[in-house]
Amino acid sequence: MATNQQPRYDLTRYPVQEEVWVDVYWRDDPAGRGPCASLYVRDLELLRCDCFDGDQGHCHINFEQNRAQRWYYPPGSVRQHIEQSAVNVSKNVPFCLRSHHDPAIQEMRIDAGKLKEVAQQMRDRMLALADQLGL
Repeated sequence: MATNQQPRYDLTRYPVQEEVWVDVYWRDDPAGRGPCASLYVRDLELLRCDCFDGDQGHCHINFEQNRAQRWYYPPGSVRQHIEQSAVNVSKNVPFCLRSHHDPAIQEMRIDAGKLKEVAQQMRDRMLALADQLGL
């Protein structure tokens, strides 16, 4: 699995299919404080959603390949960023797959129905973490 620079607290894993899963956790580090989620494919972090307050909420697409560059969400609350993250996981994973430099990742197919189901579970867990953190 890819190495994580920041500590991840209260991690919950949601399997999508073989070699695909979503981790939900929270972080509190210089980048921000709040609920986060990472979608992995074959041990690669394909999509990370960092739901931080104000103008700091963002996601990373093909984390290592793009050297952790951020795609910022519109300024909003942690809860708004969680909702955007659920949309990203339920609808934008095919883009993440096709834009990866590894042909094996590009060719991977993920069950859209199962991905939508896990995106809802991810959303619910992230909202619970936001409540736990008082956000």
